[in-house]
Amino acid sequence: MFSSSRRKDENNDNEHGLPFSPIDEEQAASSYSTTSSLLAEHATEKLKLTNRRHRWQQWNLFRWLDFGTKDVVYIGLIAAIVILFASAEDRYISSRCGGLTYTPAKEAVVLEKAKFHAGLNDTTRFRGDPRPELEDAWDELLSAINIRVDDDELTKMGRDASTAVKINDGEGGYAGMLDIFHHLHCLRMIRIGYTLDLYPAYQPMLSSQMGELVPMHIDHCIDELRQAVMCRADVTVLTSDWIDWHPKPWLNFNVEHECVNWDNVFQWSKEHWYDIKKANLVHPHFGPVDWSTSPGPHH
Repeated sequence: MFSSSRRKDENNDNEHGLPFSPIDEEQAASSYSTTSSLLAEHATEKLKLTNRRHRWQQWNLFRWLDFGTKDVVYIGLIAAIVILFASAEDRYISSRCGGLTYTPAKEAVVLEKAKFHAGLNDTTRFRGDPRPELEDAWDELLSAINIRVDDDELTKMGRDASTAVKINDGEGGYAGMLDIFHHLHCLRMIRIGYTLDLYPAYQPMLSSQMGELVPMHIDHCIDELRQAVMCRADVTVLTSDWIDWHPKPWLNFNVEHECVNWDNVFQWSKEHWYDIKKANLVHPHFGPVDWSTSPGPHH
């Protein structure tokens, strides 16, 4: 039924028996105009869509660039802050710990807070009457006193290599010492000086050939320490308290100070230490140095 009906419809498509209607020029013109208009509208819409898509891509690109720029700015800002603080810390340490002059030991300088135990009635292993434990404490404190300085370090310090004392132990370098160890040596000499009769080993160094005490060494040490104390200028403020057993203001010495970490400095010096008694030091005029007659500052 479907096939016969379809054939009947096809036979009745138009009055000419054709499956399509003949072209009507007026209708065709109208249809062409409509089609052209639709094509134009389609092209316009396509152009608008392309423009919107282009603007979207541009916006995404600018958005990405904007994010990238911000990211770079943030990273740059953070880096600048880190560099600023690092530089400020380095300048601060330099201003407090010898940045105006070169020292190879600057790398060992670390600042920290440290509370002094310096009251008149306080006790430490470095105080009290002469005794073996006291001497052991001072010996340990000065055990890293001698350090080896290489050619480059000597040049950076502006020292004269022609007169510098060379170490002849096969490893080279020049005889050196961190000044802090000389300060400690001086303190020990002052301590020994006022009880010299209890330290026979030091008597040859502190006495003249006539057996009389020579104040020159101790006088040198006192003034060296004066200069060192004034050079470092500890500006920690000490305050006074009222105490029950003293009628006048009593200074509180047990307060926090800004200090260089001693363990770091000592470890650095220990790592650069050499045995002076095996260094075969030779004076150009007096010959080999003999340390047996005096412990000296290089014991």
